[in-house]
Amino acid sequence: MKQYHLFYLCLIICFFSACNHNSKPLNLPQELEVIPTNDGTKHICFECDNQVVVYLNAEKLNLHALSGAFGWADTKVKYPDIAFIFYLSGKDKEKIKRELSGYHFPFPVLYDPSGSFYQLNKLDTVSLDNKNLLPFLIKNHQSKGLAQIGMINFFYQQLEELLKEN
Repeated sequence: MKQYHLFYLCLIICFFSACNHNSKPLNLPQELEVIPTNDGTKHICFECDNQVVVYLNAEKLNLHALSGAFGWADTKVKYPDIAFIFYLSGKDKEKIKRELSGYHFPFPVLYDPSGSFYQLNKLDTVSLDNKNLLPFLIKNHQSKGLAQIGMINFFYQQLEELLKEN
């Protein structure tokens, strides 16, 4: 019986540790080169209260998560009060630019060849198997958890909740 209590105590501690990790502020490096949208937009709102911050390692993953299949153009129109900030690491900047242009990606992107965003935020310590694509929901500069960008309806629910939070 005592073993069960220890087991449950360990589970509770792990749960609260994981929840606590979500409330840490993310460091958002701003001095990186901005790859503009096809229409030349370069503005990124680092001071906005509501943000979705996405890290993608283009050396390990293709940019499909930034394609039209993920509804980014609709998301931009539907949620103008949320800043979308994208950090892409990878050595081949020209390839990244071509792919973003081909996808008509509607947001400017921060080109982070050295992975400074990943390193500053110690993302190697995140307890996930895939650390090459990490989308965060941010409220008042605090991480509220991971955004489910691959499930559009659920992602939209997360965005609605983010906007309702005080």
